Amino acid sequence: LDILFFQKGYLTILAGFTINYQGKIISMAGPSMNGKTTLLKKIIEGGGRYISEGPIIIDIKNNQVFPCSNIEKKGRKISRELYQLINKNHIKHYQKEKLNMLYLIVNSTNFDFDATNKDFFDFILFRSLLFLKSPFISAYIFKNNLTKKIFDQISNLRKNISINNRFLPIKNYDYDQIFN
Repeated sequence: LDILFFQKGYLTILAGFTINYQGKIISMAGPSMNGKTTLLKKIIEGGGRYISEGPIIIDIKNNQVFPCSNIEKKGRKISRELYQLINKNHIKHYQKEKLNMLYLIVNSTNFDFDATNKDFFDFILFRSLLFLKSPFISAYIFKNNLTKKIFDQISNLRKNISINNRFLPIKNYDYDQIFN
């Protein structure tokens, strides 16, 4: 499914969320277990409006994000608390929105870890385009002579990225820098 989205001009980034915070549409993507759900809950408690959690789906051409959700993913305590808050306050969102900023984060509790000098494309290869790792999709690409087309599209994405983004290395779950 991700390859079909990508061919149509949509980028799926795994492990993130989108929120309307103070009138701005903000997405945040990062590795699992980096504090994103806890941060999302904090933002909603502070008046933010939930748009999505789980995958972030971006219309690359129009710089828009779609509401989508892992709302059924309630295994972790923080996830259950988040979805109780969302359901209690009826703050689900049902339309695509123009993306103001995409934060790309990597949290580290090791103060010696240096995650600088990353760019949007480094992160996209890390959290998106996962269809390239699938033997089934690789066979589909080969069978349908799509290799050049897919790699041209990746190259164009790199050259023509218009998504406002900022890489933030986070230390010890200190997300306050995002709000400053």
